[in-house]
Amino acid sequence: GNDRTEGDTAGKCFKGAMAFVEACGIPFDNVHPVGEGDPAMAAERYDAVIRSMPLEVIGRCERTGLPALDLILLGTGADGHTASLYPDSSQVLQ
Repeated sequence: GNDRTEGDTAGKCFKGAMAFVEACGIPFDNVHPVGEGDPAMAAERYDAVIRSMPLEVIGRCERTGLPALDLILLGTGADGHTASLYPDSSQVLQ
């Protein structure tokens, strides 16, 4: 499973980001963490939450119609990876 949505470390990235959110004065209503549990189900729930928001809150890309977010805060692993992209991996080097 995904160590960020399941198990003892579920929610670790979000909990770590709260100091940043608070220091920047970002209203909590503007923060939308991915939930915990089965990764596929958490992704589906998150997608539904984001897509259900009014256009004044989360806009849409004119080209794709996908939600357009102002800021996405990603953590990094000790080996330098972020968003499951690892340094020197084939995905990064392409």
